Amino acid sequence: MKDTAAAIDQIGLCLINARPTEKGLATKFKTQQVNAATTQPSGQPAAPIEDNVLKSVTIDPKPYEQAIQAITISQFGDLVGKGNLLLLADRAKEAKDAFETAMELAQKPKDTATAIEGVARAIRAETGSIGAANAYIISQQGSDGGK
Repeated sequence: MKDTAAAIDQIGLCLINARPTEKGLATKFKTQQVNAATTQPSGQPAAPIEDNVLKSVTIDPKPYEQAIQAITISQFGDLVGKGNLLLLADRAKEAKDAFETAMELAQKPKDTATAIEGVARAIRAETGSIGAANAYIISQQGSDGGK
C-alpha cells in the first residue's frame, strides 16, 4: 500500500497506452483516485465512483484458475497466496475472505501486517478506489499490523 501513489501513476500510463483514443482517461482515473482517497474511517461504505475508470479494466481470470483450485490448505502462507491469486483473477470478495482468514491465523506481527495489507488491497479492488482501503488500514493501526 505504501507504493499506491506510484501505482496510480503507472496505471495512468498503462491506460494511455492501452486506450490511446480515450483522451483524458488517465487524468480522469487519477482524479477519481485522489478524490476518493479519504483516510477517515467513517463506518459507512464509501460512495461508489460514478463511471469508475478502474472498474472498467477487465481481467481474464483463466490463467489463475488452476492455481487457485490447487490451494486447498488453510494455513497462513497458502491463504495469502490464494488471496493474491484471487486478486489477479479479479475476485476481490473471495480474496478479502482469504486474507481475513489468514489474519486470524497470523502468529507474528509481520504476518498480521501482511494480512491487513492484503485485506486493504482486496477492498481497493472491490471498490475501485483507495479511500476505503486507507480507512481500513487506519482502523487496524492498534493491532500488531500497525507497527
